[in-house]
Amino acid sequence: MCLDIILNPAKAIMAAKKKPSTNKALTVLLESSVIFGLATGVIVAKTGLLDMLLAVSMIAVFLMTLIGTMLFGLVAYITSTTLGGKGRYIEGLTATAYAMLPISAGMLAISLLSWLPLTIGVQIIVLAIVFALGISSLHRGIKEFYRMDMVTAFISVSISVLVILLAVYFSAGLSILNRVAAGLVYVIIGAVALIGALAAAFVILNLVSALDIINSNPDQLPPGTDAAALQESVQSLNAIITAGSAWVVSVILAGLLCIHTGIGKLRTKKIKPMGR
Repeated sequence: MCLDIILNPAKAIMAAKKKPSTNKALTVLLESSVIFGLATGVIVAKTGLLDMLLAVSMIAVFLMTLIGTMLFGLVAYITSTTLGGKGRYIEGLTATAYAMLPISAGMLAISLLSWLPLTIGVQIIVLAIVFALGISSLHRGIKEFYRMDMVTAFISVSISVLVILLAVYFSAGLSILNRVAAGLVYVIIGAVALIGALAAAFVILNLVSALDIINSNPDQLPPGTDAAALQESVQSLNAIITAGSAWVVSVILAGLLCIHTGIGKLRTKKIKPMGR
């Protein structure tokens, strides 16, 4: 297992930037997919389901992770190069695979902890850590591999996530065959949208805090910094922050609406009268 990506993701990303390796990216992709499959197997085994269903669920999650990661890498590549970045598809796949590895490891740890009593608090901590590693690694990877600034990388990742959500949303709306499947899809889409929006809100808050220090406390800047020029240059970011804040609010509302709709569909049961 590529533990260096989990232990020091920034160093691993810079090493991949200096010496790109398709084999390393594919290895990390396969590891992430296998770990997700194992985590699913541990969770399904706890329910006591049949061995055949256990194997099918593991294989299904493995394939979904494999294909989903490759698809997101393709979308990230298209989005990043369209926004002015320079790179190939393998860079997008590498950034996505590196981000998925800590999340998959965290999911496996949580699935194992679920067998133990009174571990909810530990599971929350593990989730927070691995999502922080995964999301930040994805943004850092896109920034480094496609030679962007962090703001453009953030926009690229946001557009990529939004594109995937829209694709899933519309395809699900066209192909859903029953209320239970529809409810699950809506809940999953809403949850993913909320997670992405909260991560974006965290980045925006940090950016606002940094700009506030520049504007209100220029004395805290390093010696020799041209505060006036710096304040003028950061003013252009206000429009991006405003647009990003509006986007975060809209995604949160859309996510809540999806979850509400999904729960409503899951609760609705169509009962057929006897004898018909």
